Amino acid sequence: MEQTQIELHQSKYQDMFSRGYELVCYLLWGMVITVAFAWITRSESTGVDWSFFVYALGPVLPMIYFGVRYKSGTKTLILNDEGFTLLTYNEKSQFSWSDFRNYKISRSHPYDIIILNSKYGKTEFSYYAFDKQQRQQLFEILDAKLNERRSLFEDD
Repeated sequence: MEQTQIELHQSKYQDMFSRGYELVCYLLWGMVITVAFAWITRSESTGVDWSFFVYALGPVLPMIYFGVRYKSGTKTLILNDEGFTLLTYNEKSQFSWSDFRNYKISRSHPYDIIILNSKYGKTEFSYYAFDKQQRQQLFEILDAKLNERRSLFEDD
């Protein structure tokens, strides 16, 4: 029997977009917390000083590095009959479909796709790590695997 395998490769654009989205979200959360803290403590300063700009520039440097270092995106997702494999840089997160439990999308910005499995607990990556068509393909496969699991338990 022929094995089905789908590989989703992150494009360089999608990688930069995903990193930029996360960066903006974290910066906004940082600003909200800084301004709220200044307001609560009734500080005369808004708390937004030169240290905030250092905080803001810190994540930009790795983004530039990855943009120059990698010709394409830094993530590859491989889904086959055996299981799920997420390659990020040189790291590999892999589990069989029998270990797959569920998936969800985080509730707050920046959104993440969280794959729940009995091997690692959670495998997470940015919602925008892959383009819309690739995400749709991923969700269809994950939904099909969930339906397979449900039907196995209903048959027992």
